Amino acid sequence: MLSDVYEVTLYRFVQEGLANAVKHGRARTVWINLDVSDEEINISLEDDGLGFDPGKSLPGLGLRGIQKRFLMLKGSFDIESAPGKGTKIFGSLLLKTSET
Repeated sequence: MLSDVYEVTLYRFVQEGLANAVKHGRARTVWINLDVSDEEINISLEDDGLGFDPGKSLPGLGLRGIQKRFLMLKGSFDIESAPGKGTKIFGSLLLKTSET
C-alpha cells in the first residue's frame, strides 16, 4: 500500500501529463506505463503530439510542480521531446523499505 503523498504524486503526474498532451501537444494518442516493484515505482507518459525543444522551452508551472514533487520524495523526473516528435515524461520513486 502506498502512502497518500506517493498516490497524489502519481495521480498529479498523469493528470498534468494528459492535460499537457491535449492542450499544448494536441496529441491524438497517449500511452501511460506504470511499473511497480518492491523497491521502486516507474511511471511514464508518452504522446504523439507536436512536441517541443526542451533546450529552448522551460517546463510550465504544472510540470515544474510535478518535478518538485518527485524530487521532494528523493525520486527523479525527466522530459524528452522534440518538435514534431511528441513528448515523453518519466518519473521514478524509490519505495521505503522497513527494516526489522
